[in-house]
Amino acid sequence: NSMDTGSGADSGYLPVGPRGRFVPTFDSMAYSMAPGAVSPVVPTQFGFHILRRPSLAESRNRYRDFVKNAQVAFVDSAYFAELDKANDFKVDPAAAAKIKAALADIDGKRNDKTTLVSYKSGGFTVADLLRWVGALTADPVKGPQTMAQIHSAPDTQLVEFVRRLAQNALVLRDAEKNKVDITASEWQQITLDFRNQIDTIKVSIGLTPDVLDPKASASDRSKAAALKVDQYFDKLVKGATRLRVLPGLLAGTLRSEGKYLVNPAGTKRALELAQAKVGADTAKAPGMMQPAPGGAPVPGGAPTPAPATPAPKTP
Repeated sequence: NSMDTGSGADSGYLPVGPRGRFVPTFDSMAYSMAPGAVSPVVPTQFGFHILRRPSLAESRNRYRDFVKNAQVAFVDSAYFAELDKANDFKVDPAAAAKIKAALADIDGKRNDKTTLVSYKSGGFTVADLLRWVGALTADPVKGPQTMAQIHSAPDTQLVEFVRRLAQNALVLRDAEKNKVDITASEWQQITLDFRNQIDTIKVSIGLTPDVLDPKASASDRSKAAALKVDQYFDKLVKGATRLRVLPGLLAGTLRSEGKYLVNPAGTKRALELAQAKVGADTAKAPGMMQPAPGGAPVPGGAPTPAPATPAPKTP
């Protein structure tokens, strides 16, 4: 019955962890209880809590998983340290500035071979970084948020970010060297998922089999497809359909191999027209939802200060 979003999703169980991780009142009660015991109500600045300490039999699998994960983390850490040393892994001191410049001009830097991280027999370049960023931000829902986090990250986090990506590239190279590959069933699933995404996009744009007639010439198919794409964008501008985001792999391939041009003046003008239309629509519809005046909707009109310590996850 926990209202806590973390432990509540797991029947109230708290994860295995060290003593002292919670506020003192909560923590001292939890560690004073015998297995199977239930506590009285424990008040803290985060609410009211009733704790039950699970038995050893009930907890055994959770402790096993905890130890297993700790062992995996230890082995991973040792592997990456050995990988860095064996490959003379070095991050460019100016990496953060180069990353920011690349993120500010993704299209212009997409094929930039400037090295961000050097290692034996290769290096991790700006072009490599942007390919990874494209894959990480491909999700139409989570992608924009992830990109915003990357843009707002301080220099130290950007350097750590590119270090991890470069290590991933080394791991892939090491896997190829040692003949480590995904299974046939995994590859089949990846292929199926990708094709499903492409088919969904094609149907939404109107690129159905009758339009892309295999018996027609390549020129006729190209013209038919271009017409459908133009019609799709007309509907998109009018709000009659929604934007379909290409899978990251396909988008990156098209940008790297296809010919295209982004017109900054045209993009700016389109944004101005869109903002003007939104303003006009708002003025015509006074009943539309508007931002509330003043501060946040809490007593006193100001946000509640964040607690000094993390809120405990309670059963």
